[in-house]
Amino acid sequence: MSRYRFAHNKVMCDVFEPSGPTRNVSLFLYGFPAMIGPNKMTDLLVSHGFVVLQPHYPGTYDSAGTFDPFSAADAVATIVEAIRDGKVQDLRSNKTRHISPAITACVGYCFGCNVALRSLPVLTHLRSLILASPALTIGPATVSSGFVAYGPPLLEYVKRSRPYTYRLGKLGKWMQLYDGHLNQPTGKCPSSLRTVLGLAGAEDERFDHSVLKQNSHTIIKRFVGDQATVSFLFIPGADHRIDSLLDKDARLAVLQALG
Repeated sequence: MSRYRFAHNKVMCDVFEPSGPTRNVSLFLYGFPAMIGPNKMTDLLVSHGFVVLQPHYPGTYDSAGTFDPFSAADAVATIVEAIRDGKVQDLRSNKTRHISPAITACVGYCFGCNVALRSLPVLTHLRSLILASPALTIGPATVSSGFVAYGPPLLEYVKRSRPYTYRLGKLGKWMQLYDGHLNQPTGKCPSSLRTVLGLAGAEDERFDHSVLKQNSHTIIKRFVGDQATVSFLFIPGADHRIDSLLDKDARLAVLQALG
């Protein structure tokens, strides 16, 4: 696996690329707070022949700006625009790298699932969507995912513990999320989407599991309609961490979802 970076409109993006032939391009959207860099999911995608794009949300790590739920979604549109011409500039070598302009798979992790669902309208080539430890709804919702949202206490913790890697935006924008106003589709789902897979740890304490089990399909279908097949796995012994989710059965399910 090789790795490089490009930037577009002040949004940094890490690229993980197979050493052999590549199949398609995938997008990995991390959680909040979460570490950037490779993980078991990105490794699995690369091993399956996918180029993996991992943008740094604005106001996090090496991207400029401030971080809030709206700028996170904007980052997805920025990356789609960046690869539209099929090439990007490798920042280390200053050489042009060729890349398919079609993102066919997307993986969201926790908060990144909320970003992925709200970004579906701009992912016009998407065929597979993987939702890991999925914050399908955040805050009050007519149909809840059972996700425990910490709200302002989490924001204060991040300010104290990660003042340089997370430059948080205005509280009012965050409260749009934590008050439950960002749980609805923002536009039409791409007609290319065929498969949605949810993965949750059976030991994940950030969810009310009975609520997630009961409502996950209803919530996902609200975003994707009836065009996509939706399945959901609860992984025995796994917790909230994405690396804990990928046991043998989950890996097989992910590969099947990718096609």
